Amino acid sequence: MQDCSFTAEYQEHSFSFWNPATRTKSEALLSFRNYAKEKNNCKFAFGYDNSTDTYKMVLLCLKRDGELIATTVKVFTLGDNVWRDIDCFPVELVYHRSLMFARDKVYLNNSINWVVRHRYYCHLKNLTVEKFVIISLDMRTETYTQLLLPRCCDEELTGAATLSVLMDCLCLSYDFNKTHFVIWQMKEFGVEESWTQLIKISFPILLKDFKSQEFNNDSLFLCPRLMPLCFSKDGDTLIFAINLLDQAILYNLKNNRATRIKSTNKIWWSAAKGYVESLVSTS
Repeated sequence: MQDCSFTAEYQEHSFSFWNPATRTKSEALLSFRNYAKEKNNCKFAFGYDNSTDTYKMVLLCLKRDGELIATTVKVFTLGDNVWRDIDCFPVELVYHRSLMFARDKVYLNNSINWVVRHRYYCHLKNLTVEKFVIISLDMRTETYTQLLLPRCCDEELTGAATLSVLMDCLCLSYDFNKTHFVIWQMKEFGVEESWTQLIKISFPILLKDFKSQEFNNDSLFLCPRLMPLCFSKDGDTLIFAINLLDQAILYNLKNNRATRIKSTNKIWWSAAKGYVESLVSTS
């Protein structure tokens, strides 16, 4: 659980660790100050080190310098209660709107994974899958691995690629040419050859119940932005979050039909995360 307070000089982020399974919550025992003069954009990630049964927080500080982004990475281990500097990302990043705003990280297989645009392709104007790379941070060793995205095509992306976890597999999704939404699945984590195209759905089917003007008040994305959340147990239905408050999409793979669903709970579906029960203490 995160809280944030503001002064003219800095933002102070504080956290508590909450375990719904044990109904326990730690005190607000860690904080980080982001000073305005440093002009950093801070992104936080939560993970679990199964080698020590320990929760960890990862802080990624992004500082834009023209088209390039400098990174600083810190780790907080529950029990140590201090922020530690670790190596920064192993690639230089190029600024892309989604890198600063989108939920581009997932936890899987004892690692936190980000999809980022790297400098090697920054001179190319059109945005294709090959211009992104997945950076995987191992929670045990606190070292990085780079994973390539599917290399089977040169499809042009309308927005950035997004990561999710579906059926316990790392998945990559993106908007192809404003006509289709595509999901790739890495069937064996860390094995680039195991990428398999899972779904390719036309937008007229997914968004048949929506009108374009509904997205005009979205300050970050002025168009529909989809995020796959989870499959049903039988694998027939996929839930998509969308960048509209209290709304999501149910897509049935068997009949290729999508249904718009609304909630009155005032929640952002796009902020939803997968939860695995654990009895590890948060104190």
